[in-house]
Amino acid sequence: MRAQAKKKVITLVTFLMIFGLVLGFALPDLHAGSCEDAYTRCLLTVGYSPVSMYCGIGWVFCKKYIE
Repeated sequence: MRAQAKKKVITLVTFLMIFGLVLGFALPDLHAGSCEDAYTRCLLTVGYSPVSMYCGIGWVFCKKYIE
């Protein structure tokens, strides 16, 4: 019983790893340009909601470490 469950878990993990690898190659490049452009795009995507605080955190990180 345990051997069958272990085999199913290994099969599932292998499938998920291959799926993630294929999906990773299929996604477009998410380069946004300067920090202000990235901040603007983030706000337009998320909207002005409580989640938009993450846009501000990303903007601060970009200003401090990337530019």
